Amino acid sequence: MTQRIADIAVYSREGSLSLVAETKNRPLATRKWAAEYLRNLIDYYGAAPGAPYFLLALPDSFYLWRTAPNRSHSDSDPFGEPEPHYQADAKPLLRPYLEDVGLPLDDLSEAGFGLLVSAWLSDAVDPNLRKQDVPDEARELLFSSGLRRAIEGGSVRTEVAI
Repeated sequence: MTQRIADIAVYSREGSLSLVAETKNRPLATRKWAAEYLRNLIDYYGAAPGAPYFLLALPDSFYLWRTAPNRSHSDSDPFGEPEPHYQADAKPLLRPYLEDVGLPLDDLSEAGFGLLVSAWLSDAVDPNLRKQDVPDEARELLFSSGLRRAIEGGSVRTEVAI
């Protein structure tokens, strides 16, 4: 199996891998494209990312998958069907970070976009984050999915081998 480098890995408070995130500065990607991306990732590496959650962050949408509860990580595809379980409009989530850098989203490089997503995830792990502090567009993705509970108080690392 090929060693995999994740764009972003988020670890729980206890240090276990909770989320693998890939960032692609590809506007107007559809849910179908996102599902195909995950399927291709699984096919290439021979296994799904080894975390309970997988996030594909794109300029227009954040797509989140959860591990299917009845399948183990030893299965080659623990995420079940390729369709994302959750989707959030990325623009309201990234707006505060874009204001900080003073650039429009269209002018960001792939690396710059990855830094924005990493900053958003760093805020998401903050133990002081309250549900009401999160834009409506992200509440389902963070809270209903259980992701927030899994990463609260954890750490965010970029370009890490998983």
